[in-house]
Amino acid sequence: MSQDTGQLRFGEYMLGLEGLALLRMGVSGDVSAAPERVEEMLDLAARLDEEVLAASRYLPASGVQPGYDVWANTYDDRDNPLIRTEEPALVALFQDLPEGPVLDAACGTGRLASLLTSRHRVIGVDNSPEMLGRARKKSPQAEFLDGDLGALPVETASVTSAVCALALSHLPELGRAVKELARVVAPGGRVVISNVHPIVTGVLGWRAWFAHPDGSRSFIPEYVHSHADYIEAFAAAELEVLRCLEPPIPPELARAMGGGVADDAAEIAVTGLPGALIWELRRP
Repeated sequence: MSQDTGQLRFGEYMLGLEGLALLRMGVSGDVSAAPERVEEMLDLAARLDEEVLAASRYLPASGVQPGYDVWANTYDDRDNPLIRTEEPALVALFQDLPEGPVLDAACGTGRLASLLTSRHRVIGVDNSPEMLGRARKKSPQAEFLDGDLGALPVETASVTSAVCALALSHLPELGRAVKELARVVAPGGRVVISNVHPIVTGVLGWRAWFAHPDGSRSFIPEYVHSHADYIEAFAAAELEVLRCLEPPIPPELARAMGGGVADDAAEIAVTGLPGALIWELRRP
């Protein structure tokens, strides 16, 4: 039985990864490890009341702005597997951005601003004062403004490109933010959006978690947005899709999901699944 939080226990989540591994082996045609997976599932199921396996995966939710204010102190210190999956593809797209100013919307600690300032004048916008403070120290040559994705403090058609990374999944709907990104970009300009892939949020249950100073943890809610949701939002904002990229999760990051309990199963289950969803768009 799951705990009263309504969330899976750690062991139950591991059983889910084992089952997904079996399904993916069936698709690949290589079922040589199927007996091992079944044996491990039976062993896990018999030990679900052990302390480690019985621990709930539940974390209390935090609001976006207060959550990122707390996370700002450690955001750049923790290895983020999603960023490692997403960033190389983003950097490649940045090489083709047209000359001119670039908006980094929901800029956080200035991760992307620091990559863009060598070639562009950068305007960063975020609603977390603590994140903005970190960004200003990291990229003093850029301009950083307090603002929200739903009402960007940037003039219409004033930038040649806008980028928004790993932020839109915190919004229950995409339309307003996408229209704002389109509004600030001049005709012929680019909009580049990256986000957590819907498979990651909707199936694997990844969440943006952070640690408080006392060691407790919380997560910032994320919403599942399908490809169809994006296409609908882009059409309403009159943005043309140029490219859609889905960087895959590499084996070493997949294994980490096993938590030292079901690493082999996690590698089989998750390797190669898309970890991020990246769109390159054009403002006609």
